[in-house]
Amino acid sequence: PTVLAHDKTIYWAFDEKGEISEEHYRKAKQEGRPLRTLATIKLHSSQKIMDQSGPVENGSVYYIISSEPILKLHQAQNS
Repeated sequence: PTVLAHDKTIYWAFDEKGEISEEHYRKAKQEGRPLRTLATIKLHSSQKIMDQSGPVENGSVYYIISSEPILKLHQAQNS
């Protein structure tokens, strides 16, 4: 993953070369440089993702896939 946040959320970010590494992401953020992302994926769980304590009875997971270039292409085709 590009970033693991709060033990319950994982982010992946992709540019024209593929997945953006956590190191590259953090360095760009620290230097205030914008990342040229083509797509991002956010996965969120109601339970801690890396928890080794065993299965939980109830929980939920959702994911969001976002891509600004694909959204712009879709909007252009439907205008």
